[in-house]
Amino acid sequence: MAKYFDCRLDDPFTGWVIGMGGDLHARLYEKVVEIKTKSHKTWLFSLWEANGWQNQRCP
Repeated sequence: MAKYFDCRLDDPFTGWVIGMGGDLHARLYEKVVEIKTKSHKTWLFSLWEANGWQNQRCP
């Protein structure tokens, strides 16, 4: 059975890692949170906006 890891900051839920250590691995996470708290690659926001991204959270 695949392992999973629940990636959370204090709040809110930010993503999952599924299949760690196996042949197939997937990571699903909130990229905006990762940029703001870890990588600080804020230049990605202007690139995404140029391609139609709207910086809004879903209700």
